[in-house]
Amino acid sequence: MSSIKKLEQLDLKEVSKRTHIEEKFLHFMITKQFDKLNKVITLGFVKILKREYGLNLNDWVKEFQAFNDEHEDEQTKTEKKPVFTKEVKPSKPINKIWIFLLSFIILICFAFWKLDGISLINNFRYNLNSNTQKNVILDSNASKNSEILEDKNTQTDEEDIKNIDEDINNKDTINQENQNIDIVDLNSSENKNEEATLDTENLEQTNSMDENNTAKIEENNQSKEESSIENIENEKKDLAPALTQVKIVPNRKIWLGVIDLKTHKKIQKLTQDDILINLDKNQLIVTGHGEFSFENEKGEVENLNTKNKQYYMIENGKVMKLDRRKFMSLNGGKIW
Repeated sequence: MSSIKKLEQLDLKEVSKRTHIEEKFLHFMITKQFDKLNKVITLGFVKILKREYGLNLNDWVKEFQAFNDEHEDEQTKTEKKPVFTKEVKPSKPINKIWIFLLSFIILICFAFWKLDGISLINNFRYNLNSNTQKNVILDSNASKNSEILEDKNTQTDEEDIKNIDEDINNKDTINQENQNIDIVDLNSSENKNEEATLDTENLEQTNSMDENNTAKIEENNQSKEESSIENIENEKKDLAPALTQVKIVPNRKIWLGVIDLKTHKKIQKLTQDDILINLDKNQLIVTGHGEFSFENEKGEVENLNTKNKQYYMIENGKVMKLDRRKFMSLNGGKIW
């Protein structure tokens, strides 16, 4: 099978993507349309196809060169032809509309000059000014008449308002005299009722004050008793002797390590029994897990339930809980 037939069996779109050769030129090569192919560029295509697909197009190249040799004269003739030709544009005819407009403007100017248009314009302006002056005079007269009428109306309205106010004042004085007579009678009975209500209110207030005072006294007594009881209990706790040992009660078998801070002597044990540790020495304590209850020097019990190691320090008869970093710093950087 020839290489050109192998190229025909390939997908030309994929070949074009891979080689960047346009699909139409590949089609010209397959169909041997030599007249549509450029000699130099096409030989470059042949090299690309050989490199990418391993196609041997020597036979096809021979046919292509033979065609170019036969038609070399025609190609030189076509190459000598100018590539770009100057386009000769036809001259546009003069538009008749412009000629008509110019002639119309000339006629208007001639008529204006012949009929003395300047005097006509002056007469028109004079007529406009006279009309505007007449309108101004009429408007001023109308405004004056309206002002006179408004002044008259306001005067009559003020007189009417004065008469109405006098009538109202007379009626008010009569009503006030009648009301004063009624108020004198009512005041005597109201004063008596007010005195009675004041007496009852004073009694109720004194009773409520007594009740509030007694409740406050009782509350103060209760708070004093409670505070005295708390003080007594605190004093008992302070006076109670501190324990000389701490106690560890494991929930399951536990590993325990003790380090003497003075001698750096280490003791360790693996047990499930209760562990007692003396407080007369300054020492470090580490446990293998945290599933135990811990009773400190004050008799306080802490129930733990964790798989993590627990770290303590005994110093001057007191127990302090430590973290891993603090324990290592006190133990010279060692975990045990």
